[in-house]
Amino acid sequence: MKKHLQTLYEQFLSIISDLVRNNTIIQTDRRIKLLLLFCAILSTSCGEKITPNTHIGSDINIYPDYKGVTIPCNIAPMNFNVLEDGHFALLIKGEEETITIKARNGHFDIPAKKWRAMLSNNMGKQLEFTIMSKDGTIWRAYNSFTMNIASEPIDSHLAYRLIVPGEQWHHMGIYQRDLTTFEQSPIYENHLTNYNCVNCHTFHSRNPEKMIFHMRAKEANGTALIEKGKVRKVNTKTDEMLSNLVYSYWHPEGRYLVASTNTIYQSYFYHSADRMEVYDVASDVVVWDTENNVIIDNKIIASPDKMETFPTFSPDGRRLYYCVAENVENIHKNIDKLRYSLCAVDFDPETGRTGTEIDTLFNAQKEGGSISMPRISPDGQHLVVNIMKWGNFSTYHSDSDLYTIDIETGELRAIDTINSNESEGSHSWSTNSSWLVFSSRREDRLFTQPHFTYVDSEGRFHKPFVLPQRNPLKFYRDNFYAFNLPELISGKVNVNPRDIATEMATDGIDLRYEK
Repeated sequence: MKKHLQTLYEQFLSIISDLVRNNTIIQTDRRIKLLLLFCAILSTSCGEKITPNTHIGSDINIYPDYKGVTIPCNIAPMNFNVLEDGHFALLIKGEEETITIKARNGHFDIPAKKWRAMLSNNMGKQLEFTIMSKDGTIWRAYNSFTMNIASEPIDSHLAYRLIVPGEQWHHMGIYQRDLTTFEQSPIYENHLTNYNCVNCHTFHSRNPEKMIFHMRAKEANGTALIEKGKVRKVNTKTDEMLSNLVYSYWHPEGRYLVASTNTIYQSYFYHSADRMEVYDVASDVVVWDTENNVIIDNKIIASPDKMETFPTFSPDGRRLYYCVAENVENIHKNIDKLRYSLCAVDFDPETGRTGTEIDTLFNAQKEGGSISMPRISPDGQHLVVNIMKWGNFSTYHSDSDLYTIDIETGELRAIDTINSNESEGSHSWSTNSSWLVFSSRREDRLFTQPHFTYVDSEGRFHKPFVLPQRNPLKFYRDNFYAFNLPELISGKVNVNPRDIATEMATDGIDLRYEK
């Protein structure tokens, strides 16, 4: 049967060649399309069953390094590339089924439909991957490796900003990627508003229907508040504030948004591995009542002799966590003395007011180091932070690592299984608390890319993997954009980017400051 199908396939190719030679391909365009489709079907049907004749007994290098990773049961195909020359094939074995794939130029493109079925049939189990190289007529197998299929799914989409490193404003945007496929679509692209800066997207409890992000430029300066596809421009700065809102986090109930206001500077270094530094010379934390268009002043988190930033709420909405540093004299020459502690204060969801007692979970002066971006898992079990020697903008600190802090005891623990020698940056949790996404420069030291780690029921963080791509080696080799602020969301953001641009050109809504 296989030989017969191959003969038919060759006959169809011959027909197409004749049509091309006789200049009749244009007149028979529809027929050609049908023939090409049929040929593709026949070609797929002719896939030979490959089994290894012998075993090499050694490992083979692949990119990305997906060996031994734990992946969600709904992730896109984990395509990869062989980093050696030759002709290769791949066997993927599940509990009952096997997929056979031949590499094209060292690239394995796993069929999406078969992959989805294999994940569905092997939740909580392992898949075995065996790469074979062809030597004449002999297939030689390398050592197999596995991927573990977690029963817990990951949120379907990931939102992020794409920007050229070095804070270049041109050609940036906020995008979303369907994690079950390779589809990327724009939430907003800055060419619609004269190539202004767009940043700091924040979602309410991973809800794609409720979010904000900021725009920085004369033509469209303000905050875009998006709810169920409707866009409102909000002017978040009042006369009493240092700036517009910057780093923000939604209260679980969706009424309040806590945010920092910052006076930000940038410095560039020519003789350091860390080429750039972003730092504050002043900052406060405020609460925005989005229902009443009010900024609520809480003096305890806006002290004139301290710099508060990177706020977040506990999952129950009763505690507010934030980073705080003492003011540094002549800060532009002493930014390496800028160290942030982690503090918490009670929060009243009825009034938007904080308590009066501050708890310090991490004291930078006593412990050493500096803390940034606290994020608590939705189940309340894990508090993850960035820690570096000084400063708080982890993306530009190669020594920035991820740690967990025990909320009850304050015990600090480095997450060694996911840290690297390069910068680990911003991070966010999945809805089910089983997955953490974080940015990292580990792939090439220049561009931040999203990495994912599975967090099991015992609180263990598993070997991370980079965001899957259809052809990962080509994508990450040719990509010149950094992925900023990866945020997991439970679905696709459905908003027309042009509606955002139109609204952001209006005067917008002014907020009232309430002491």
